[in-house]
Amino acid sequence: MHSIITNTKKIVSLALCLILLIIGTNFGITKAEDSQTNDSQTNDSQTDDSQTGDSKKGYELRVSYDVTDNSISESNYFSYTTDGSSWTRITGNGPYENVLAIKLTLDQNHSLATHTSIGSVDNNHTFTPLDMSKIMNNLTADNGFTLAGDNIDRFEINNIGFFNNSSSGENNNDNNNQQVDHSFKGTIYLTWIANNKFYYHKISGLITNDPTTLQTKSIAEMKADNDNSVLFEIGNSYEFCYESFGGLIDTNDTTGNTYTNSDFNSATANQKLSMLRELDLTIDPTGAVSTSNSISTNGDRAFRLAIYTENCKAFTISGSGNYTINAEDQILTNSTVDLSDSTVSNPAEVNSFILNDTVNIVANNIGSTATSIDSIEAVNVANSNAITINNTTRQVTFNSNFYNNVTFKITDTNNKAYYVKVNRYDMLISDSLVPDDTNNRIYSNVYYSKSLVGNVAVQVRIVKNDGSVEITNATLSSTTHLPNGDVVEQNYVDGSTGRETITSDILMSTFYIDKTNVKDAYFTVINKTNNTILSGSGYGLHYSVAQRKTIY
Repeated sequence: MHSIITNTKKIVSLALCLILLIIGTNFGITKAEDSQTNDSQTNDSQTDDSQTGDSKKGYELRVSYDVTDNSISESNYFSYTTDGSSWTRITGNGPYENVLAIKLTLDQNHSLATHTSIGSVDNNHTFTPLDMSKIMNNLTADNGFTLAGDNIDRFEINNIGFFNNSSSGENNNDNNNQQVDHSFKGTIYLTWIANNKFYYHKISGLITNDPTTLQTKSIAEMKADNDNSVLFEIGNSYEFCYESFGGLIDTNDTTGNTYTNSDFNSATANQKLSMLRELDLTIDPTGAVSTSNSISTNGDRAFRLAIYTENCKAFTISGSGNYTINAEDQILTNSTVDLSDSTVSNPAEVNSFILNDTVNIVANNIGSTATSIDSIEAVNVANSNAITINNTTRQVTFNSNFYNNVTFKITDTNNKAYYVKVNRYDMLISDSLVPDDTNNRIYSNVYYSKSLVGNVAVQVRIVKNDGSVEITNATLSSTTHLPNGDVVEQNYVDGSTGRETITSDILMSTFYIDKTNVKDAYFTVINKTNNTILSGSGYGLHYSVAQRKTIY
């Protein structure tokens, strides 16, 4: 009897332990899931690891995809993930459900067309475009760009297309091999898509002999020539086109809807934008950045133009000093920028030659609301003695070249803050997309004071695709690869190779490294006389092969 009671107690005790174990385990799982959910809801930052995993929220993704666009291929495409690890190539319009992130894949000869847009649609059906220049880092990274936001109904990728950078101005349309006239005579066209229809507006009277001064037009002027009830809106897919575009339309037709090119006439709106690229009629924006309140183009280095809304907040941030350099290249001298979308984590960017130690910041009242600067401060400089800011003259003086990029906070008299990053350059880096060059290379022109002739070295840190690192010294060359891709043999002032006189005080040397199996490259310029660093803090100035851009 005692044995039976004892065994019964053991069985009951064992059962109770099992019950408590099960309850405790379920409770722990529930709390872990709640904790994970709360963590994901409070994490607003865009990082490579954010919003991945089965417990994270996915979004509906809709795509405007023109399957007849031959620029979309096995090497140029978007893909999406629903689990954070496996990726599916986008080959149709969707919709795709429970999407966590999207990714862009490009080959070395193509870049994303300017008319392609990515944005979110909120619960009120309002489309808000994302700034492509600010999301490109994540978009082309291994983990892609994470979709996130409050009150979002869905995300959209509109008018996917890719631009062939190596076309060298030749017409890619098999049915028309004539050279397109890319001369700029003061007239261009803005073309766009709205409500699945194609529209255009002729812009005339632009200054033709000034490639660096920003010209501006109000968005209120951008009424469609083929339907004056339609006004261009920020967020529409668009392309700026050369004046030759006018040859596609019958100007004698007051409706503007009859085209001399029957193929173009019968094409869909999306196909028309693709055909404009194939016909080589679109203008290379040459690094111009658009915002939610303005679109802009650097006009293939022939002109600069911005189309703005009344909420545009433009500032001119211009370097000054003893050196005039690259005045013909507005990628480096693009000093007027719209800061309306800028944040401390995503500032607008301008460039200033590192040997010119002064930068002036001025409010440029392009929009309808005047802006006055109250104060300027540096936000990422630990050494307060490295920079002097005069809040009366709005002038910034760099007392050290250690900082090759500095972010400034500009506060206006209404206590509204804007942010701009000044990239201080002494290099111009490009890759092997120069005309007639079949080599797979990264090129760089390095600019330095004439007083250092023969005493400049460039150390290159190469990170390969397998993660291995190689450090080497660049071999300076006598071949110059100019910003527009031209290859020029120079006559050097001292008869030797490897340097060219840019101004009376500035020399330039050029070099290249093989790009095969290279993921990233970092460049440090060294003064050999005292082994000090002239530029390139950290590992050095970063060139991303995947993004095909210099990152300061």
